[in-house]
Amino acid sequence: MSPQTGFTAILAVAFNTYREAVRSKVLYSILFFGLFIIGFAAILGELSLYQNERVIKDVGLFALSLFGNLMAIFLGVSFLYKEIERKSIYNIVSKPIHRWQYFIGKFAGIIGTLWLQLFFMLIVLTLVLFIWAQNVSVNLFIAFWAWALFFASKESVNRIEDRAWAERAEAICAPVKAELKRLETLADPDIQVRADLVDQSTDLLSQMLDDITATPPSDEKGQAIVPDWINDYRTLLQDRYNYAERLRAGNNVPFTETPVRNVPITERIDKFTIDNQMLSCSPPIAGVL
Repeated sequence: MSPQTGFTAILAVAFNTYREAVRSKVLYSILFFGLFIIGFAAILGELSLYQNERVIKDVGLFALSLFGNLMAIFLGVSFLYKEIERKSIYNIVSKPIHRWQYFIGKFAGIIGTLWLQLFFMLIVLTLVLFIWAQNVSVNLFIAFWAWALFFASKESVNRIEDRAWAERAEAICAPVKAELKRLETLADPDIQVRADLVDQSTDLLSQMLDDITATPPSDEKGQAIVPDWINDYRTLLQDRYNYAERLRAGNNVPFTETPVRNVPITERIDKFTIDNQMLSCSPPIAGVL
């Protein structure tokens, strides 16, 4: 493997790590509280006597240190566990990549994510100090954080308004999920048996999608994004059928899925099901393969 190829592999792992991090709701929660403390520092500064700027700086830097450490702990602990739990690490280790490249890429991705988050908090702290220097009323800070906490929309971008459609989809998917778990118990090292199981499970998922699409959502947002979710699912099912054909041809290779905008297609599908409380409709990550 050439140095350029090795560096490219490290960059790919680092970028994938960063992409996983920025989708984490826990990470955003930590970042939000960090920004909240930085903003709240302006209010504390108003309560001090002749030490306004020092209080804002001290509290702001404390927030950067505390929440930066919390983000580092969260990222370091959760990433490898998630990849093992979701079995996505199997797709990575099946590629022509060395272990040291994987670990360096993971480390670089985590460090890059931390730097980006800390830089963002530093920008906010600088903005708070600048606004304070301009003698802007502290009431504006209170108004901003009141809006952020109680009035700003917290609805997920993928959540549709037709909740009856989502509940109906969940009811359709639940028995299919149970049947997929039953098929997993029939797993066998023989690749011909595995091919048959892949086809059986994919047929179940295909029929599940047909039943879901029989009744489209009634809201405008659902009508706009549900077809994209269905198309992603159809692409995944075709990947599974293709994989079964490779197994029957005697090619005992790991399953690979089609990426969409450099994002694994199962991640896109899974994100939609989570945001709409349709957990039974989540695609198999590595099961029945």
